[in-house]
Parts: sequence; structure tokens; C-alpha cells
Amino acid sequence: MKQESNPIFEENSTNSREPGESIAPLGYLPLTGTRPRMEGENRARPGFLSQLVEDFLGAEKSQKEPVLVAVEGHEILVDETSKPLQLNASMIKAEVLRHWVAEPQRQADVIFIGRTREGSAVLALTGNWEYFCDFKTEHLNLLGPDGEQRAPRDVLASHAEGHWQSVHELAEHVANSQDAELKIWLELAGAAVALNNWHRGAAYDPATGQETVVAQAGWSRVNSAGREIFPRTDPAVITAVTATFDGEERILLGQARAWGKNRFSTFAGFIEAGESAENAVQRELLEECNGEVDSLQYLGSQPWPFPRSLMLGYRAEISNPHQVQADGEEIETVRWFTAHELKTAHSSGEIKLPSRASISRMLIENFLGEPLA
Repeated sequence: MKQESNPIFEENSTNSREPGESIAPLGYLPLTGTRPRMEGENRARPGFLSQLVEDFLGAEKSQKEPVLVAVEGHEILVDETSKPLQLNASMIKAEVLRHWVAEPQRQADVIFIGRTREGSAVLALTGNWEYFCDFKTEHLNLLGPDGEQRAPRDVLASHAEGHWQSVHELAEHVANSQDAELKIWLELAGAAVALNNWHRGAAYDPATGQETVVAQAGWSRVNSAGREIFPRTDPAVITAVTATFDGEERILLGQARAWGKNRFSTFAGFIEAGESAENAVQRELLEECNGEVDSLQYLGSQPWPFPRSLMLGYRAEISNPHQVQADGEEIETVRWFTAHELKTAHSSGEIKLPSRASISRMLIENFLGEPLA
């Protein structure tokens, strides 16, 4: 049976946006999606994952057949162009995969993570490589060509003619790319990493202590009583602090102790229990730089699945620019920059700024009004 069509992925759908056409004021941010996820009903349908597996293993292939990628921890198996490498059905032990999806499982070895630009379902294999993968040998050889010890994941990479790349590195690559397809692959990789991280810590129901099993194609877990548990996301605020004084608008950046010398960024922190995002910005700025917020503008958000944050980006104008100071604990130094000073300090190597994959970098470039080289 072929997959049912999903109108949101039809070429002429009015709901779809090209990757990079973000509705957020900041524009496209790596790891974010530009099209709504409309798969909840499919994921909840009995037999959905089993049918995807059968379609993947089937002999007849078409453009919209499911594809399988490999994810482990924060890394994904990619080809030489940094696109996630699609595993062939011949590389998988078919009966093992069929058995896995037919029985309740405590470990989320196979997850449905979304769809490609063409509408093909994407499955992520998240480990147990020697169990699922057919390496065409009776005994798995873990010695490399030079006699070095290899892990099963390295054998998989060799057989698939790919290499493992961290999703963070992939995000950095996408930030410097105009490849629309790669942006979608990054979004899918981010979902896979986020779900994989969550499953590792969700083997037991936090309310009852009962064991849980994977449900909804990897997007939830249930205990023996049928109580459903969903992935958790930790919201955080990240803020570009600005002020106008001495006739020029300036941005305040901080250097955290953990980052090392000369690495500057915007100010961030988690939202506490019972706190609004706006209140979190006010608190964090008072704590980290003694800044008093006069006005606040929301600019966009970015999922950051390392392990499970959602970064809410703001620009805050403060009323006391001459009273700012580092807290001396998290933040070691704070420094005001005009746009010209910041560009000069960055281009000369005097300071280092956040990765282009991060919302922090986008907040800084939003202040500048242009991207940095």
C-alpha cells in the first residue's frame, strides 16, 4: 500500500513555503522549519510505522517511497555533500526491522521524523547497527584497513560510503548554503536528535515510575495503563541588548567564563517556573549585566536540540547603559559596540562571535542590519 498524499507537501499547496521563507522577523534560522507539521493524525494511526517500513522494504520504488537515515546521539550519517545519506533496503535485515515494528519497544531504534521536500516519509535508525544492518558477513569485522579498532557505526559508514557529522556542524554548513533541500534535511535531523535525546531519558513514567514503550512512530511513549508522555522542551530567552548614547546606537555583548577569552555573545537563560518569557528577559538581564529593560521586541525562535531547548529571541532597549556590569559569575566581561566597532573587531579577529548556525548570531546581525563575513 502506498502512502496517502499529504496536501501540505503538494507542489502548488498554498500552505507551503520555500525553505528560507520564514515568517519570523529574523528570517530563516537553521534547524527551524518553514512548513507546518501536519503529521499528528498519521503518527497516531495504528500500523502507520509498520506500513512505512513495508513500503521502504518493498521491491517497487518510486520518488515518494520512505527513506531511511542513520542517527546516533547528535550525529547523522551524511554523504560527501553533507546531505543525510539514504540507506538502501538491501543494507537492512528486513525480518529484524519487521519484527521490531510489530512489537512494543522500550528503545526507540526507529523513528518517523517527517517528510522530504518531495513528500517522502523519512525514518531514522538510531542505533543497534549490528542488529539491524546487514553487513553481508557472518561475523562483523571491527578491524579497520590499518588494523585499528572500529565501532559498528564506523562499519556502517564504510559500507554506506558516508561519514558521521554532528547536526551542529550540519547547521553551520546550512547557514552558509542556499540549498533549499539541505535546509529541510537539517530540520529533519534536528527532530531526530531531539526525539532520540528525549527517549533516552524517558524509559519510565515520571508520575508513576512504570516502564514506558515507544508510541506514535517515536513521538510519544505510553505506560502499561495507557498514560501517554510527550517530549519535553525547555524554553529559554536570548536577548540582544541595545541602547543609544553619545549619539550612536550600540549593542552590549558579554563574555562568559565558560567560553574562553575574546568570545562574545548575547545574553541568555532558561525561563523559570511560573515566569513569562518577558519577565525572564528582565530577570536575566538584571542578573547578568544589571540592565534595566525599557522596551522589548520579539524577533524569532530556534529549536536547539542539544539537548532540548527552544530559544526565544528578543531585542531589548535598556534605560541604564552606563550602569551595566558583568555579574562576575556566569559573565566575566561586558562590552558596548557601535556597528562599526563590532564589524572592525570581528573582521580583525579581536573578538569571536557565535556560530552562524545560532540565533545569537542572527540577533547580532539584525542589529547590524547585514550579515557578517
